[in-house]
Amino acid sequence: MTFKTTAAVGAIAFTLGVAVGLRLDFNRAAAPDTAHEIVLNKGDTFTGAVARVHDGDTVTVNDGTRDYHVRIWGEDAYELKQTCDKAGQTVPCGRMAQQRLAALIGAAPLSCTVMGKEPYGRVLAQCFAGKTDVARTLIREGLALEFDSNGAYTADQAYADTNSTGMWDSDKPRQTPKEWRACHHVGRARTQPGQC
Repeated sequence: MTFKTTAAVGAIAFTLGVAVGLRLDFNRAAAPDTAHEIVLNKGDTFTGAVARVHDGDTVTVNDGTRDYHVRIWGEDAYELKQTCDKAGQTVPCGRMAQQRLAALIGAAPLSCTVMGKEPYGRVLAQCFAGKTDVARTLIREGLALEFDSNGAYTADQAYADTNSTGMWDSDKPRQTPKEWRACHHVGRARTQPGQC
């Protein structure tokens, strides 16, 4: 082998070694950190300050020792960027749901009971700000829809519909948060072309 051939082979081997090394490091970094994973069981409770209101159904709660990424059980709030028709006007219903949840919580601690865990890693919990069930309130006010609550909030959604509260006050068919996510390819939701 000539010097040029040896140098080229060496450079290729070095490049492959770096690429493989980076790939291995990347995979190691991407592995879940089970030593710090939050272990909660159905029925467990926690109370803490709300560090962030992400949208109308997701918050981060800190109990003084750790953060819990919480998806509020029983409701599906309008998505943050979602707009809706209300009495002939386009309104930012997603932002309205987020702002209402933030106002409900205020500076009060949020007390939550674990109902399960989502595939996305969020804790699924029924939460109260003081004595106020935040999901029930958002559903009754028409800023969220009842979702997988085993009937716990069915009457609240019927109340919103009957009384035309929030987004139930519309002369156009409402796009549910699930339909909106499918149309905007949020998360795993997908829809067929022409359905949006």
